Amino acid sequence: MKEEWEAYGHEDELEAFDSGWHHHGTHQLLYASSGTLTVVVDGATWLLPPGRGAWIPAATPHRVTTARASLRTTYV
Repeated sequence: MKEEWEAYGHEDELEAFDSGWHHHGTHQLLYASSGTLTVVVDGATWLLPPGRGAWIPAATPHRVTTARASLRTTYV
């Protein structure tokens, strides 16, 4: 039996953004093509400058903030 994977991408230009705590039913690959994202997961805080990404497993509570960034994300 072959598994079917669905994926979709999203992009957004953010200023003074705070996602609040949330989670997704899918895995998420998150990065900023410009600017810096701050990601908080499981008590750890990561700074994501351009060229660095974060893999966030499905159902993982997380929060994303930025002063300004070009957000790019893929949900799988």
